[in-house]
Order: sequence, then C-alpha cells, then structure tokens
Amino acid sequence: LMLNRSLVLDPAVFAEVREKPTSAGDVAGAVLVGLIRLGSKSNDSSSSTEMEAIADPARYKQIVGAGMSSLSDVLVARLKAER
Repeated sequence: LMLNRSLVLDPAVFAEVREKPTSAGDVAGAVLVGLIRLGSKSNDSSSSTEMEAIADPARYKQIVGAGMSSLSDVLVARLKAER
C-alpha cells in the first residue's frame, strides 16, 4: 500500500529544539575520530551537532491524535479503492 503524500509530524508538537548535551562518551568518540584523522592525514574537517526536540505533552497528544485519526481515514479510503 503506497500513500500519495508523505507522513509529516507537525512541528507545533515541539516546545523546544536544542543542542543535545554532550556526554563523556560523545567526547571520547570525538577524540578517537580526531586521532584517526590525524593518523590517516585526512583533511576532512566536517563536523556535526546532535540536536534533540522536546515535545510539549499537551500539544503532542492533541496533534498526534488528530494526525492518527486522519491517517486511519486515509488508509481506509485507500483500502476501499484497492478492492
């Protein structure tokens, strides 16, 4: 079963998007990658930052619930059309 449109989560469910706190494991991994780059004489200087989205519990329940209801309507309509 294929849908014509992608399923997308409404960004209004999120109260905040912030940089993910760095753990000791993250720091150790970054150091290891740096040492490997140094040892292989790599000129790759790319970097990335992990982000985390914090959901607003009330909006999340309301918006996701409405989205799931809409999705079930779409799936039922598509299944009926496939008969």
